[in-house]
Amino acid sequence: MKFVLQTILLTTLFIIVSDKLSSQVSKTDSLKYAISIADEDTLKVELYREMAQHLTYNSSDEAIEYYKKSLDLATELNDITGIVNASVGLSQIYSMNGEYKQSLAILDDATSLSEGNSSLLALCHSNIAVDYYNLGYEKLFVDHTQIARKYNEEANDSVALSYNFNNIGSYYLEVNKNDSAIIYLNKALTYIDGKTDKLYGYIYDGLGTAEKNQKNYSKALFHYKRAKAFFEEEPSEYEVIKQLHMIAEVEYESGRISSAFSSAKEALQRSEKLGNYKLLKESSALLSSLCEQNGYYRRSLLYARKERAYIDSLDLKNNTELIDALGTKHALELNKRNLQISEEMNNQLWKQQQFLIGFSVLIVLLLCMVAIGFYKKNKEHNVNRNLLIELDKLNDSMRKILGIIGHDLRDSIGNLKNFTQLMHHKLLDNESIDGLLKKFVPMVNSTHNLLENLLLWSQNNTQGFEPTCQDTNSYSLISDAISHVSHLANTKHICIIKKVDNINFCGDRNMLLTILRNLLSNSIKFSDPDSIIKISCALKADKIKFSVSDNGVGMSKSQINSILSNDNHNSTAGTSGEMGSGLGLYFCSTLIEKHRGSLKIKSKKGEGSTFSFEIPYKRKTKELK
Repeated sequence: MKFVLQTILLTTLFIIVSDKLSSQVSKTDSLKYAISIADEDTLKVELYREMAQHLTYNSSDEAIEYYKKSLDLATELNDITGIVNASVGLSQIYSMNGEYKQSLAILDDATSLSEGNSSLLALCHSNIAVDYYNLGYEKLFVDHTQIARKYNEEANDSVALSYNFNNIGSYYLEVNKNDSAIIYLNKALTYIDGKTDKLYGYIYDGLGTAEKNQKNYSKALFHYKRAKAFFEEEPSEYEVIKQLHMIAEVEYESGRISSAFSSAKEALQRSEKLGNYKLLKESSALLSSLCEQNGYYRRSLLYARKERAYIDSLDLKNNTELIDALGTKHALELNKRNLQISEEMNNQLWKQQQFLIGFSVLIVLLLCMVAIGFYKKNKEHNVNRNLLIELDKLNDSMRKILGIIGHDLRDSIGNLKNFTQLMHHKLLDNESIDGLLKKFVPMVNSTHNLLENLLLWSQNNTQGFEPTCQDTNSYSLISDAISHVSHLANTKHICIIKKVDNINFCGDRNMLLTILRNLLSNSIKFSDPDSIIKISCALKADKIKFSVSDNGVGMSKSQINSILSNDNHNSTAGTSGEMGSGLGLYFCSTLIEKHRGSLKIKSKKGEGSTFSFEIPYKRKTKELK
């Protein structure tokens, strides 16, 4: 059905073109007949010029020949007005063909002949101004337009004056001097004779464009609608449609989307009734652009296809008009047959294009479905793979924790079991019980610390918790850390010396307390009885530095690397036989990294160790990221 409608539309357009061409042929024949029967030379001068004007846009060569005939005959009759009018017409043809210097030469001669006749001088200078404008001499354009205005004032020709002001306003509109354009276009309105001249509508069209350029959309709509109303009364359907185009553009730019579509559709409907291919093309292009900008891509494609069809029809029309200019009826009939063949081929091509488009869309949809299915499967595969990786990590962590518990707690629990059995069977005297209790106290404390570290470590490896910001005081923090390990230090008669700057800062108190407690416990474990451990805290620029130093057994570089890289969790006995998990220092390093710091270890075998770390200094309470 769609293909049939399009064929009917193209056939209708062809009939309209044929009628218009026939009317043009009739006018040409009528003028030729009028010239052949004219018995007065003055009448022939006018008829030659009228024929030239009629042929100007169809065949410039023939138009030049008729202007020359009018000019030669007027010269024989010494008809100054006829000579000047023919010269101006001839110059206009050269100007249309881009031969501006030739046009100016003709106009200079015509100006010399026009001395004393204000109307003719105004006509010459108006056309000279146009040529200078086309040559890019804008100042000369304005100067000659003003000269033409002066002569029109002398001739009291208000219509010509209105044209002069309109030309100046149009020039300023062209160079985007909209304020000046508005001033001269309004002056043009004051000289126009009511609403009898088409210039009235063109002036309002220019005012609308100037206001549109300045984004004064309300004023622009007012002027375009005035121009539309004038051309509807004229009537001039072509100009009405042009105004509808401008109204639609302004309505769209001002956000009146619905009104813009209505105006554009009205323009298309009127263009179809008028049968003007150029307007049909422009209306379809406007609707295609509006639909595209509003996301109606299917409608935009339909209007774009219409535009293409009208462009093809317009090309055919131009070719037909060229044939008409040659005056060959046989060529016209041949063109009609070619047009019919072209229409049939276009219809076939259209059907093929529709089939290819539909097939292409189907293929694209299938490919999209396959791609989407593949993407979903791949996404599910990646999710499952990541879950398996996380599960493997979790299982590995749990195996490590269970291995450490089995290795480090077995002996402690076994010793406690043996001790309780001996007490149960009353195989120990009081002195033996006291001795064993003194040995079991450090062991129980070590076991307790181990369980605490294991709990925090397991949480860190399964949940990846982040530190929270709390108002913390350095002095209070270190005092609490020393208090937690004082029983261990007292057992070995170790003295802990603190050197602390009193700093208020933002940090996770529990994590920092755990770090310091582990570092102190480690130093106590590997220090000899009756030794000294130093702990310090100081503010350095934008960082807080914590440090724990001892004079214990020290470590080798390989031991330090093993601790920081978490290669293994092997436990080493302390100076009094204390056992551990091998987890404490690595766990400290992990928590320090959570605070955007790093654990540094300086140690030498037999000379002791220094453990230090720095964290950013935060004054205000806010969550650490």
